[in-house]
Amino acid sequence: MRVALIGSNGKVGRLLQSLLSGSENELFVKIEANVDYNAIEARLKKCDVVIDFSTPTGLEHFLDEATVRGVRIPLVTGTTGLSKFIKDKLEIYSKEAPVLVESNMSIGANILFLITQEVSKILSKDLNFVAKILDVHHVHKKDSPSGTAITLFDIIKKHSNLIKSKEESIESKREGEVVGYHSVKFISNGEEIEVNHLAKDRIIFAKGAIVAAQMIQGRGPGIYGMKDVLL
Repeated sequence: MRVALIGSNGKVGRLLQSLLSGSENELFVKIEANVDYNAIEARLKKCDVVIDFSTPTGLEHFLDEATVRGVRIPLVTGTTGLSKFIKDKLEIYSKEAPVLVESNMSIGANILFLITQEVSKILSKDLNFVAKILDVHHVHKKDSPSGTAITLFDIIKKHSNLIKSKEESIESKREGEVVGYHSVKFISNGEEIEVNHLAKDRIIFAKGAIVAAQMIQGRGPGIYGMKDVLL
């Protein structure tokens, strides 16, 4: 698998470089903020998949250049904090190529999403529960709440009436060098149910992205998520 990597010098990007080195997969093109797309276009068109762990600006730049140059390669993106404008561009790109968009590429976090969905469905039957989300990351993280916390909020909101506004339901903390911790509490007067996920090493995001990239090849155009990898 030939991989083009957007954000190759970021925290997860550097881990992906290490994982792709010397494996059956090949890091074929590195894409950074100051890249000259004219210089990499020929190699980019030979890639099997694009993995993006950059910034909203970096992803938007790729989508714009891909449109101009007729690049329609399967895309896996773990970049969070995307505006509606960029999401719309992803939607347009997905009309001609498969796109996997996920706020958290780790297998464990996506199992948390699935558990949260099922518990929300059960507790939606007027059982007097409310849901609260805790989102903890390192002090360098730019977006707050995190993409993972927003995904959890959206899941609960879609499948129940247990949650209201993001401001009321999500507590975000930025502490030290915490890779990522997310907890969902379902609370009633007499009891609590809690499910959580602790990320101990960023390598889990890189490994998950490679699994996603392998899965998405051969899929038809459209938007996918990590649940399509797990189920």
